[in-house]
Amino acid sequence: MKKIMKKLKKLKSTLLSKEIILIYQMGKVGSTTIEKSLEKLGKNNVYHIHHFFKEPSLENIKINSNLKLFIKSNRENIFFKLKRLTLYIFCRIKKVKIITLTREPIERNISMFFQDFPQVLYENYFINPRRNEMTQNQIFKLFEENFNHELPLRWFDEEIKRYFSVDIYNYPFDKESGYSIIKESNIDMFVCKLEKLNFLENELKEFLELDEFKLEDSNSSRVKWYYYLYKEFKKNYIPNKHYLNSMYNSRFINHFYTVEEIEIFKKKWGN
Repeated sequence: MKKIMKKLKKLKSTLLSKEIILIYQMGKVGSTTIEKSLEKLGKNNVYHIHHFFKEPSLENIKINSNLKLFIKSNRENIFFKLKRLTLYIFCRIKKVKIITLTREPIERNISMFFQDFPQVLYENYFINPRRNEMTQNQIFKLFEENFNHELPLRWFDEEIKRYFSVDIYNYPFDKESGYSIIKESNIDMFVCKLEKLNFLENELKEFLELDEFKLEDSNSSRVKWYYYLYKEFKKNYIPNKHYLNSMYNSRFINHFYTVEEIEIFKKKWGN
């Protein structure tokens, strides 16, 4: 009931507001940090969404036969559909300030992998009495063969371009400063690299027309149950050349990152 009342309060606040703030980006690119920072300022017209065209998947929960989680996720799917409908209406009748972020794709994919599959990893790595048989190489294989690696390369086309008719690749991006602002119709869009986010507090404050703004660290992997497994994975994982080429020769990475940054990314992964 408390959660429902909070959502109704936000809906009322948004109805009275001239604009909405939409934190709209792929997962694991620092969006929760921005959302929590704005909530701390008492902003009730802030909405956070990763996809307009893809519903939260229940696949992993069904596989694990966890009835409690299955029911919880079905309820969250209903909330998601209502949220999507609400945003569809608001985004067409109000001024929309969008904040969207990018992140080096391999780092982002690994982070998303551990975020998306905690139940599978938990059961195999910690609960299974034969867990010692699950080697790190098997986790590497699970990542390589059971994860959508192409999502960050396609996200701007499949989401922002499709929903708002804004092709982000048609607009220049300031790779050095790490951010750019796009203005189109009723939309103002702040596009930035996660790697530069901590240096862009003032720019975000000005974009949102706030008197004050401070980023609050949130959703850190350090407080997640899988932190040490995640840390070891990043330390030891070496992507193959095909994977590296598909990521670092992509339009996505070359639009947002400098040649020097891309070389640093490659060296980081042992290539």
